[in-house]
Amino acid sequence: SGQAPRDLPWRAEPEMVPLPEAGKRFHLSVEALTAALKNGRFLTWRLEHGSQYRWYLQEKASDSAQPADSQPK
Repeated sequence: SGQAPRDLPWRAEPEMVPLPEAGKRFHLSVEALTAALKNGRFLTWRLEHGSQYRWYLQEKASDSAQPADSQPK
């Protein structure tokens, strides 16, 4: 959980972003993306609790998303 990146538009629905692009767009750490990149996953985000965004990883749009912050570091 955490504040949304500054350039992220307000949306209640998740946005799917290919991880390499997400790393460039949102300046996410290489460590945070490495495992997901190897698995070809996508990054999603959604608004929770009114003002907090949470990142999710999922294989494709039809899969259920896993919270990115619950993945092993």
